[in-house]
Amino acid sequence: MDSISAVFALKTLFLSGLSLWFTLAIFNNLTDSGTNIYLIGQMMRMDLIKEDPNLGNGLQWRAVSGILVHKLVFYCVVLVQIVVVILLWRASIAFFCIAMHFTNAPTLARSIYLGDLGLGAFAAIWICFWSGGMWFGYWIKMPQVQQVHMMLLVISMCGFLLVNLPVQI
Repeated sequence: MDSISAVFALKTLFLSGLSLWFTLAIFNNLTDSGTNIYLIGQMMRMDLIKEDPNLGNGLQWRAVSGILVHKLVFYCVVLVQIVVVILLWRASIAFFCIAMHFTNAPTLARSIYLGDLGLGAFAAIWICFWSGGMWFGYWIKMPQVQQVHMMLLVISMCGFLLVNLPVQI
């Protein structure tokens, strides 16, 4: 394998691995929706903050207690996740085709475009989670969740750099 093929194989591996991971996350969300609706509700109701007499008292007016809202948020998230994973798989397939046999510059440009689109959408989800969580003060009592969202945002940015890594043809 020459160095050009290796770079495209790495890009394909990254995008395919991320796509597979996200597909499994969606599958978990759909097969165990009750857990995820509960966790969204816990954050939106601000349960952990309300249990603490000292922290987050000034934020508690933001709490949303309606289970229908929690379910709506969950199903909207899953719908967006499905769109994002489709974009990521399309990019994975495009880079796989290049890794197998490079055809031309327009094919490369389209693959990069698809990768950027998928990774941009992936990053957008985590920015929304991060911002929504900040609204409900999740950093006060759920810092590990915030750290996961930050890490996934960093992974999406690193992926963007990898996908756009120039290759000398």
